[in-house]
Amino acid sequence: MIVRKILWCLALLMGGSLGIFAGETGKISGKISDSETGEALIGANVVVESRWDGEEIVELDTPSGAASDVDGFFFILNLRPGVYNVRVIYVGYQDQVKQKVRVEVDKTTRLDFQLATQSVEAEEVLVTAYKPLGVEKDVTATKQSYTVEEIQSIAGVTDVTDILSLQADVVGENFRGGREGEALYLVSGSSIVNPLNRSRAFRPITTALQEVEVYTSGFSAEYGNAQSGVVNMVTKEGGNKWNSRMEVSSNLPYYKTWTGTGDDPKAGSIYDAQYLQFYNLLMDLEQWLQPDPIDGNPLYDISYGFGPTYLPPFNVWPPRNLTHQDSLRVARISQILWMQAVRGVGMDYDNRYDTRLDFSTSGPISKKAKLFFFIFQNFISPIIPTTQADIDRQFVGNITYQLGVSDKIKFD
Repeated sequence: MIVRKILWCLALLMGGSLGIFAGETGKISGKISDSETGEALIGANVVVESRWDGEEIVELDTPSGAASDVDGFFFILNLRPGVYNVRVIYVGYQDQVKQKVRVEVDKTTRLDFQLATQSVEAEEVLVTAYKPLGVEKDVTATKQSYTVEEIQSIAGVTDVTDILSLQADVVGENFRGGREGEALYLVSGSSIVNPLNRSRAFRPITTALQEVEVYTSGFSAEYGNAQSGVVNMVTKEGGNKWNSRMEVSSNLPYYKTWTGTGDDPKAGSIYDAQYLQFYNLLMDLEQWLQPDPIDGNPLYDISYGFGPTYLPPFNVWPPRNLTHQDSLRVARISQILWMQAVRGVGMDYDNRYDTRLDFSTSGPISKKAKLFFFIFQNFISPIIPTTQADIDRQFVGNITYQLGVSDKIKFD
């Protein structure tokens, strides 16, 4: 019975891993022919033998490959996004290698080879930095892809929101003029959108991403529950060697105001009415009785718990209606609590550091298993004075285990 349960668990895990490749991998296809006659070459071996990590070539543990059919066509599936070297071998012909072949998510990279006959021993033909030209025939959607190299080279881009700001037809959470909540966000093939309010659960940091796809129109039925756009993010995986990266940044203390910056000598304390828009409002007790423009409720609420203590008793006869002075009395309590918070922060709100730290590492933990994990922490003191900074923390990790030549399990 125990063995049967274990087998069932393994079957579920393997079945669940089949969906990993949906929206996470790319494809290479093309035709192999004779360079002189144009005749299709049958049974030629096509091998993806290595990939590029920056400017370094890394050999693949399990190279992917295929053989050309009777018409000379071939295709190689389930390739993770990246840059690869592809070799073609055929008896009687010179080997040909095309370097820096880019594979993108949900996209077919066209790669044709024209082989020359080999009468005597000759060196292989090397094509460097191959890039297919012309119209991408398999792309029917309006899509922009960002690779990890491109993302890290752009100053100021730290999370997926910064990437979206690079799109001409995306403003904040709005795609092509659509409303918020109409976009789908995927990480490793799984949605991070709250189904109740259609909001995004968190903002993935770019250090943990291998590639980001942004669809703004024409996306296929593969992506459900999306109206305006789709953001498909592929996380990194561990490689054959250990690699680590750490980035630390900080802003020096300065006055955070709506008018003036820390470099402006005219910038003053956050509690100066000249720089704090709502300071005069909060110091005016009558303003606490005005309705909030968002929810329509006054700044103070009777449900805070201290209302009945400071109001006349209700169980008297004849009943006494509340007066404007009664409302001011309760509003004054709310104002006092706010002023206590001001004293807790301190009158000098210019000594706070905004700090950001992200660290990632990846590598092999065994011959068949590889690890990647990433941690991120961000401390930001908001413009509105608070005793505690806004803290954002993220942890992303995955383990991949190679079951065979073409099968693997990935735990995210």
